[in-house]
Amino acid sequence: MRCRSALGPFVAAVLVAVLVSPLRAQSPAITGVTGSNYSNNTWTWGWQFTVGSSDILVTHLGSWDRDANGLSASHDIGIWAVSNQALLGSTRLNSGSVHPLESGFRWKELGTPILLQANTSYRIGDGPVSRNPEQMLVVSASAVTMDPQITYGGRVTNQVDTFSYPGTLTADQAMIGPNFKFGPAVPEPALLQLPFLLGLGGVGLWCRRRLRS
Repeated sequence: MRCRSALGPFVAAVLVAVLVSPLRAQSPAITGVTGSNYSNNTWTWGWQFTVGSSDILVTHLGSWDRDANGLSASHDIGIWAVSNQALLGSTRLNSGSVHPLESGFRWKELGTPILLQANTSYRIGDGPVSRNPEQMLVVSASAVTMDPQITYGGRVTNQVDTFSYPGTLTADQAMIGPNFKFGPAVPEPALLQLPFLLGLGGVGLWCRRRLRS
């Protein structure tokens, strides 16, 4: 009886920890834009940014939908490392309104999240798959509101009609087409609870042996 009494509260505590574990919060990098200077383009275009003091995990990529009526063309969107111009991950958003709309952007969840390191610069680029140009928002850099964990670094383009590393940087302007959602790069709650679950198994085994002896 003593063993069961000791085990009961432990089981309850573990169950509570599992049930109340918060879901990993996802935040858009660009949270607001003011201005109305629109432009058409078929280049790969986007913006440079620097991650703050903690690693992040990019889970969604998005593309600006000017009139909230669907994308006029399919888009390839990716993130490159500035240090070696390596493409770290990408996805394709389909034309139309198949992807959910939130805060002016169409979003698609990545099959494999992209890990971005703290205090490191990257470039995100958006390129229409066809020659059909998409509307994009071109404003001053000060007109863009970013998540506190992300520092805006200026607009980027590659000035060719292919989806590739956008190598030209203009620091005082923003070219808003692509965006991304991210969360903290930490273990899943289930992994954090693993030591508790292992401890629970050990207590259960000890109790079983006590009862048999």
